Amino acid sequence: MPVSTKRSIVLLLMPAVLLVQVALGQEPPAPTKREKLVKKLRIEVSAKDSGAPLGHATVNVSSADGEFEDTSPTGSDGSVTFSSVPSGKVRLRVRLTGWNDFGNDYDLAPQDKVTIPIHLQKKNNGPE
Repeated sequence: MPVSTKRSIVLLLMPAVLLVQVALGQEPPAPTKREKLVKKLRIEVSAKDSGAPLGHATVNVSSADGEFEDTSPTGSDGSVTFSSVPSGKVRLRVRLTGWNDFGNDYDLAPQDKVTIPIHLQKKNNGPE
């Protein structure tokens, strides 16, 4: 039997198993690590003043527990997508030459897709 067919059968039977467990007074199983993910985390980086997308910005995502870290540049549309990011506390950092660095913590709930817009301020290189 192909893997995809087995997976479909398991997914179809899972709700029935949970109903039986509830009816018998049993606790449903705790979510697995795989179920506690943000499947797609999309970061959209743009200029604060104009809203123009900022390509080639370096975006870093790291979990508070230190078990996950990934870094990738934004595309010409100013966005980058990370897959399978753990839910919970994560830190986002964005760097781009000529722009102020950005850093902030977020508390992510497990879900299929999360989009976070980030607006960078251009550095003021004037006289001090």
